[in-house]
Amino acid sequence: MITMIMLITALSLSLESAPREKRKLEYTVTPQWMADYWLLEAAWAYPIPDDDLIRYENGNYIVPVVVYRHYEDMLKAKELAARDDAARK
Repeated sequence: MITMIMLITALSLSLESAPREKRKLEYTVTPQWMADYWLLEAAWAYPIPDDDLIRYENGNYIVPVVVYRHYEDMLKAKELAARDDAARK
């Protein structure tokens, strides 16, 4: 019984000290992705403060994760709006 408790304790300690996977804070996107992003932002009239953190490097854009998620949200909203329009016809 004591051996089992020691084993469980050792396992939990090793899991706590194991390095965690780093989350991606930025994404590298193409100029076309960026153009699509700006079009969606203009269509929805919904800029976000992190837009100021977008930078251009080596032919691509580096965007914060918040910007990347904002693009995904706007894209989903566009798809849902198109579905709603089709359902109304």
